[in-house]
Amino acid sequence: MKVEAPFIHLIKLHTKYYLYDVNSKMIVNISNDLFDFFKSNENIKAEIEIPHKLEDEVRRLLKYDLFSKTDTGYEIEYPQGTNLEEILNNCMRIMTLQVTQNCNLRCKYCVYSGSYSNRVHSNKRMSFETAKSAIDFLYAHSSMTTSIGIT
Repeated sequence: MKVEAPFIHLIKLHTKYYLYDVNSKMIVNISNDLFDFFKSNENIKAEIEIPHKLEDEVRRLLKYDLFSKTDTGYEIEYPQGTNLEEILNNCMRIMTLQVTQNCNLRCKYCVYSGSYSNRVHSNKRMSFETAKSAIDFLYAHSSMTTSIGIT
């Protein structure tokens, strides 16, 4: 069995595997084997020979009109893409400074509470020089905004 090279994006979330079919705009759950097959053949632009063990799964997907077209040439572009550099350099509106890692609260939901493996509280504090540099950076990159905030 052969199919035209699909215009898809592969997605792995934890132990589940999905494909997003660009033309049908569908996300479907697929087997690990099919995920691995498409991953190893993602640069092929011609017809793809489907291994016999995956044919039933591919036939199931074809019933939903997946793989119906090849790359349409459409690109998704950020609406402000042409102004992005100007926005980054002049439109900064808010900055959050973590001035200490020594919060006196130990909220269970907080990512810094010690209940998670990423970080725990410590006696580290931000220096005045670092805080001043951060505020100077905010000021230098907010010339086109009417108000700024620091949290």
